[in-house]
Amino acid sequence: MARCKSEFKIRKGKLINHISITEAEFAEVVPFFEASYEDYFNHFTFHGEVRWRRVSQRNDGVFKKPEDALFFLLFYLKTYPIEEVMASTFLMNQPQVNLWKRLLQNILEDCLNKMGVLPSRDNKKLNQLIKELNLKEVIIDATERSIQRPLDNDVQQEYYSGKKSSFRQKHYH
Repeated sequence: MARCKSEFKIRKGKLINHISITEAEFAEVVPFFEASYEDYFNHFTFHGEVRWRRVSQRNDGVFKKPEDALFFLLFYLKTYPIEEVMASTFLMNQPQVNLWKRLLQNILEDCLNKMGVLPSRDNKKLNQLIKELNLKEVIIDATERSIQRPLDNDVQQEYYSGKKSSFRQKHYH
């Protein structure tokens, strides 16, 4: 299997089938993702603790370059395979996959925010944009995934699904 993007056998022009974006779009995101990735690891450890020492380049890292980490995450978000499949595909173990996908989702969110393309979750802004663009219809694609019930009441309200009697994280596409 493969540990980095360059090791995947992807035919020219077919990257979109693996990660939902073209090679040109991927290349456009990479510098922003690298900056967010490096910024995170300059300030925090892998487990989110404040970093006290300078970052040193490791030769035994899971990903050779930040763009490999971006490819890993986008591949996961496109296909949603079980973690064992991701582990076999990217030559790691299941707990590593779990930790990396959680961390990289936060880094990607920061990256998209810096690019100014992070979707807004503010209904007022959405309504204003619909009026400005004079749109007749808008399609919102979302997925809900079950999560463990939060202990804090305020947080529970944020994640409680009115349609289902469970607590869910919403992912907008």
